Amino acid sequence: MIRPIDAYPGKVAPVSSEYPDGKAQNITSPGDGTGTPWEAKLVNDLFGFQQFITSKAGITPSGTPDNATASQQFDAMWKLLNVRSAVHNITADANYTLTTGQNLYAKLEITDTGVMLSAGRDIIIDDVGRILIFTNSTLQTLTVKVSGGSGVAVLAGGSAVLVSDGTDVTNFNDFAGSSGREVATAAEIRTGTNNEKVITPLGINSTILGMGQTYQDVTGSRVLNVTYTNTTGKPIWVSLYGTSAAATNNISVEIDGVPNCSRTTSPASYSNSVQAIIPNGSTYKATVVNSSVTIWIELR
Repeated sequence: MIRPIDAYPGKVAPVSSEYPDGKAQNITSPGDGTGTPWEAKLVNDLFGFQQFITSKAGITPSGTPDNATASQQFDAMWKLLNVRSAVHNITADANYTLTTGQNLYAKLEITDTGVMLSAGRDIIIDDVGRILIFTNSTLQTLTVKVSGGSGVAVLAGGSAVLVSDGTDVTNFNDFAGSSGREVATAAEIRTGTNNEKVITPLGINSTILGMGQTYQDVTGSRVLNVTYTNTTGKPIWVSLYGTSAAATNNISVEIDGVPNCSRTTSPASYSNSVQAIIPNGSTYKATVVNSSVTIWIELR
């Protein structure tokens, strides 16, 4: 593409924010040579752009000028920006860099006829930000990335909607969630004040009591009157069981320094138990009076 201010010095208007490469101008008076010339170089620049987009879109010029109701140039741009798709078959057991033409596609499928790939490979796209619908029809994992980026691994037989910002590639679901909105973090879910972001099953699993947790016998690692902190990232459930040693006995759980749950039984030799939910980040401590704790279970 030519730069008018350089191609036609003295024959174009000075650069401006509207025309940073120069603006065409008329002559000041007949024959003064100050007007922007209408010549082959300038016309070919326009022809080159027109023919490039129609060629990449697979459109053959009809021979009829474009007008307000039918434009092949618009059809070409629309096709390239929205629905252009291609299939590329890998022919070498190596990483593959997309061609200039392939980087224009909105949908791309990679195949491996003949099973050329022996291991996972990289598919390297250009550094132009865009959304790409990618299908991996090979038997290996393909990582779609910008050169120098970490990219997104698409498993064999899988598909993904990918977002490139020109420096790296991310999965659209990670970027915007299934509804096109940003995904809340586990910390934001626990805080519970954001009304804009979406919550994913993974987010629920990372915050809800009972999901992804197991009952664990921690009797051997817990000591009465010692303060412990729940650092698991989600609430835990604590259950203490013991037997009394006197007519009046008690087992209590203190949470964040505040007595929370307690049970007193009578007479002696009766069993006693108490349960409590410990919020994430909270401290907890068990105390007894005339009793012992023989079993300490935690759901964590």
